[in-house]
Amino acid sequence: MEFSAFTTEELKECKILMDLPFETKPTEPNCCKWGNVWCKDDRIHTFSYNGNRDGPMTGPFPWRFGELTGLFSLSIVNTKLNGSITRGFKELTQLETLNLSNNTLTGEIPVELTTLTKLRYLNLDFNQLSGNLPAELGNMTELKELNLYKNQFTGTLPSTLTNLKKLTHMDVSRNNLSGPLPLLPRVNSICTLSLADRESNKFECLSKGDDPHTSPCALDFLNRPLPECPVPEGSASSTAVSPVAWDAEDAECPLTSAAVVDGDKLVLVYMRDVKDTVCLHSLATGERLDTIALPPASISGLSAKKKQSDFFFSYTSFLSPGTIVRYDVPTRTASEFKRVSVAGFNPDEFVVRNAVRAVSCLRRACT
Repeated sequence: MEFSAFTTEELKECKILMDLPFETKPTEPNCCKWGNVWCKDDRIHTFSYNGNRDGPMTGPFPWRFGELTGLFSLSIVNTKLNGSITRGFKELTQLETLNLSNNTLTGEIPVELTTLTKLRYLNLDFNQLSGNLPAELGNMTELKELNLYKNQFTGTLPSTLTNLKKLTHMDVSRNNLSGPLPLLPRVNSICTLSLADRESNKFECLSKGDDPHTSPCALDFLNRPLPECPVPEGSASSTAVSPVAWDAEDAECPLTSAAVVDGDKLVLVYMRDVKDTVCLHSLATGERLDTIALPPASISGLSAKKKQSDFFFSYTSFLSPGTIVRYDVPTRTASEFKRVSVAGFNPDEFVVRNAVRAVSCLRRACT
C-alpha cells in the first residue's frame, strides 16, 4: 500500500485508521477519500463509522485514537468494539462530538474523558460500561446531550451535574443507579430527561426539607422552575419547589419519562394500575392541564421539543403492536398519527378492561 504521496501528518493519521479492527480492510490508502472521513488542513477532522452501513468491526477499542488530535467529531456505532475506552482521549482537545453507541465496551468512564471541555455531545448508550459516574462529568460545561442509556453504571448521580448549564438532554435510564437525586435547580436549559425506569434504576429522594407528599421523589428536580418560568409567589428563592398537581394516588406512581414542550408545559409519563399514563402540566404553577385518554398500554418513544407546540409518543397494547399519537398542546387534542396493522385482525371486535382494583405503586419515603 503506497503512502508516499501524502504529507507527514496524513501518513501518520491514515495509518492509525488502517490499524482499526476492520473485518474487511479498505483498499484506498488515502483515508481522506473514504466516504466516512472528512479531512481539513491535512488532518482528520471527522470520522463516522456505522457497522450497519460500513461493515463489521470486531476487536478492542483502538487506543491510538488519542493521536488524532485534530478530531472534531468521532462516531463509531453498531460495531463489536470491546474493551475499555482509551485514556488517550485526553489529547483530543478539539473534540465536540463523541458517539460510541451500541458496542460492547466495558469498564468505567475514564476520568481523562471528562477533561474534554469542548465536548457538546456524548453518547455511550447500549454498552456494558460499569462503575460509578465520575464527579468530573461536571467539568464538561459545554455538554448539551449526555446519553448513558442501557449500561451497568452503579452508585448515585454526581451532584456536580449542576454545573452543566447548557444541558438539553440527559438519559441515564436502564442502569443500576440509586440513592438521592442531586438538587439541579441550576440546570437552566434542560428540556428532556430520562432518569428512572421500572427495571433498573432505584432513585430515592432529594435532600431533607422536600415534602414527600407534594413533591414525589423521582420527579422532584423536575418540579423546580426551569428557565423562563416564573418563580411562584412567596418563594424564598429561585430554588423553591413548584409542586406538580398530583392526585393523591398518582403521587405514589413511578415516573418513567418527561419532556418540556410549547415553552412552558411539561409532559409526564408514569405508571399507574399496571398501565402508562400521559399528563400535561404547567411548568409555572404545576397545574395539571390534561390527561390523555389511552387504552391500557405501555408508552415509549416520547418525542417533544420546547419550541414546538405538539409532541409525539408511541404505545403498544393488547390490541395494537404499535401506535403513534400526535398531541396538539394549544387545542389539547390527541390524534392517531400512525398505526401498525395486522392482516386479518380487527381490534374493534375486542374490548380490553383494566381489572386492577387498587393502585399498586411503590415509592420510598423521604427521610
